[in-house]
Amino acid sequence: MRISCDAALCAGGSHKKVRGRGAASAGKPGEYLNDLLGFATVHLGWQPESFWRSTPSEFWAAFLVFQKKVQAINASS
Repeated sequence: MRISCDAALCAGGSHKKVRGRGAASAGKPGEYLNDLLGFATVHLGWQPESFWRSTPSEFWAAFLVFQKKVQAINASS
C-alpha cells in the first residue's frame, strides 16, 4: 500500500517548494497558511491551536518526520 502526501509538500523535502507553491498558487498570503494548517491537522493530527502556537521550526521538524515516515512506508511496499 502506497501512502501519498501533497506532491508539493513531499517532493524534495524542502519547505522552499511549499513556500513557492503557496506564493504561486494563492492570490492571498493567508492561503499559504491555510494550506499548512490543513496539512498539520490532516496529516500530523494536530489541533488548530497546536498549529498556531507552534514555531516554524517545530512545524518543519514535524513535517520532516512525517515525510520520512511516508518514504519508509512506500519503500517497504
